[in-house]
Parts: sequence; C-alpha cells; structure tokens
Amino acid sequence: PTGEKGLENHYDKVAENYDFILQDICGYNDPDHVTINAKKYVKLDGNICDLGCGTGILAETLKKEGFTNFWGLDGSQNMLDLAQPKKLYQETRKLLIAIEPMFPDYENRFDACVATGCFLDGHFGYKTFEEVSKILVVGGYFIFSMRD
Repeated sequence: PTGEKGLENHYDKVAENYDFILQDICGYNDPDHVTINAKKYVKLDGNICDLGCGTGILAETLKKEGFTNFWGLDGSQNMLDLAQPKKLYQETRKLLIAIEPMFPDYENRFDACVATGCFLDGHFGYKTFEEVSKILVVGGYFIFSMRD
C-alpha cells in the first residue's frame, strides 16, 4: 500500500485479522524488544504514546510488564476500534503520523514514544522524528523497532 489513503484503506481492511496474522502466523516479536528497552529507560507510571498503535499489541506487551499509562495514535479507525475494547489506552486518536500535524495538546506530554512495525516502506518517514520531538518531554525516549 502506498500513499496516505492506500495505507489507511489497507489497514482498515486487515484490521479484523491483524493480531492473528502478526502473532500467530508471523511470530511477531518486535513488541518484546521494544518492551525490554522501555524497562531500562521509562518509569512504569510514565506517560507513553504508542505511535501506529494498531490494535494495541505493543501496549498489551508493555502492560504485562507493569506499564500503565498509554495513549494510542493510528491512521486506521478500524484498528483503533479493535483496540478500544482492550481498555489499554487513556485515549486513542486517528492520525497519519508525519503526514498530518501532531495534536497541539500532546506537546511536551510524553515520557516515551514507542512504535513497532512502523518504519517500513511507505509508512513512517524521517518527519516522524520531528513530530515525536514535539510531544516528548525533555529527556524523553523514542523506542522503536526497525527491520532490514
């Protein structure tokens, strides 16, 4: 999928089967790697923004390790709708990261931003770092996975 509408449409279509595809078929372990690093640098009660949160797979992994305060951003409303019943997030909002401007009320709000499976062709780009720097507190961390 390419372009903002292409990505949004793709994830809206696969949302219902997303967790099964990633976890059961692909053996997706990126959330484990991000969580290991979050435990090194982020307080368990720190405010964490889950970028490209999808259905909440990363927040579920972080929660199992004791983290408690999550906000979720994703470009697919269907993914956010599937995350809602899991009751992981203080709030979720639809946003195409680094394509649409970040929400002003998120500025200087988060101790950490986390992301998995987002630095792929046609997904997050270099502007993501600029947007993340706006919402992290001074000394905050951006912890993400990246694939070859």
